[in-house]
Amino acid sequence: AGVSSASNEALRDALDAVGLSGLVARVGGLHTPRSPQEWHATLSPGQRQLLICARIFVHRPALVLLDEATSAMPAADEARIYAKLKARGTAYVSIGHRASLEPHHDEIIDL
Repeated sequence: AGVSSASNEALRDALDAVGLSGLVARVGGLHTPRSPQEWHATLSPGQRQLLICARIFVHRPALVLLDEATSAMPAADEARIYAKLKARGTAYVSIGHRASLEPHHDEIIDL
């Protein structure tokens, strides 16, 4: 069974939401098979984190637990991810060491 155009649209929207809209053309299309090693060589650590965040926007869970989920991406990308989570009403709990996470949370526990 093929992937529906609605699914393709959701994938493109999610990639756009995290700032990876150009990735589709760069890798030869949405459904071009890639090995984990190819993804590792193609994407920077921050881009891999953005791609993982795109999965959140495709699946739309009510709650996400983020453990160092933005540690390798620039602060601007991090801010965009958290703004979109908040705008979509997704609850989140983050674990991280970056001070840039603080403005995106209502409560902070420093352990």
